[in-house]
Amino acid sequence: MEVRGAQQMSDEASEITKLPVWHTAKAAYLVIFHNPLLAVKLGIVPLVFFFWIILQGYFWGGMTVADLTATMADNIGVIILIYGVSCLFYLATIPMITAWHRMVILGHADLDSRIRYSIRRNEWSYLWKATLFGLLILLIYFLVSMATILAGIVIAVVFPPAIQGTSSASIFVIMIVVPVLLVVCGFALRFSLVFPASAVGKPIGFRESWRKSRSNTWRLFAAVCLGFLPSFIIPSVANGLLFNFWVFGGDSMVMPTMMDSVLMSAISIPFWLVGLCVGVSVWSWAYRYLYQDKPITLPGEQESTV
Repeated sequence: MEVRGAQQMSDEASEITKLPVWHTAKAAYLVIFHNPLLAVKLGIVPLVFFFWIILQGYFWGGMTVADLTATMADNIGVIILIYGVSCLFYLATIPMITAWHRMVILGHADLDSRIRYSIRRNEWSYLWKATLFGLLILLIYFLVSMATILAGIVIAVVFPPAIQGTSSASIFVIMIVVPVLLVVCGFALRFSLVFPASAVGKPIGFRESWRKSRSNTWRLFAAVCLGFLPSFIIPSVANGLLFNFWVFGGDSMVMPTMMDSVLMSAISIPFWLVGLCVGVSVWSWAYRYLYQDKPITLPGEQESTV
């Protein structure tokens, strides 16, 4: 029995697949490079709800965060309206995301790819998985937070000299924020294969996603960063320089006016579209490579993949 168990563990270890980070990111960018019009076509419906950002400029433009906090208490109806529209915006992106997943995983030639904006069983399955995913991550966040807080209390009591002279903010970041973010991010990445699976109509459980993505946490993190970060950082820096709007400005930060919101949106929307499509492509390639055991093919290598 021991020999058989050892052999099984050895076979499982030998089956571990390593996601090629650079190749995955390159393939993800090439997908939108070869399908820009499709990206715009799929993004039309979600972008209709993008005006929620402009609404914020209309109601709260020119206010500091401190004034905004005081004003929001007297404008519950406006807050509900804005957050309601923002929720519709995120829900409207689901058919776009699922269509893009299918294009990358199945290809244009597949009759089941359905590369268009539509709402069917796959989209509802995707939304259900997203809801479960959110609840699961919240539970993990709570448990990890409690564990790190207890660990911090124990360290403070048992080893008080080790934290003397350190600010409470630094202690909070080192003992709680960083560990929690790292652990929660790791769980989120390992569970993320459930989304492309739902998009192609072959849903899998979180346990299966965890198993198939083992030993790939940092590889998934690196690939996702390469896909998302450029499209997030570039417009953020551009809007900060052009409109003096920095999201980390604290209570003194001034909310953009309605006109500034329109101009900032004009800068951000193309990057949002590229970032979303590239990010979805990264997860699609990861699912295809780690779960389906299929290669990540570039344009020209296999025409039906992109």
